[in-house]
Amino acid sequence: MSLLDMYKYAERKDIRILDAPLRGMDAASICDGWIFIDTAQIETRAEETEALVHELGHHKTGSFYNNYCDFDVRAKHEYTADKWAVQHLLAPDRLQAAISNAYTSLHDLAEYFDVTPAFVSRAFDIYNRMGIQFNFPDLYPA
Repeated sequence: MSLLDMYKYAERKDIRILDAPLRGMDAASICDGWIFIDTAQIETRAEETEALVHELGHHKTGSFYNNYCDFDVRAKHEYTADKWAVQHLLAPDRLQAAISNAYTSLHDLAEYFDVTPAFVSRAFDIYNRMGIQFNFPDLYPA
């Protein structure tokens, strides 16, 4: 799913996206169909891609919270949005195919999928928690 595909997806799902200044974050969502992205804080297309797909994850999974929630509630909802984002940008079969085609470092995979190395690392963490492992020796040292 490319960045343009995600914007089109949001439009089809009637999720409105607004470029707006935000304090302390580069993107946020509210449950009535809005995503706010502060493009002044986003430096690369990869960062914009990650911000948008994560916020779409909040909408598609209903994982919203308010500023007064306990940390564990926030963490659960953020993980749910991350998991949705990972599954849509780096599906396990696509990730393994890239690894099998000699994309053998986090940086190589990040460049291939147009995301950041941190997002790739998060994907491996989420899939590991789901019991999905990859033929990627650097992730599972002996």
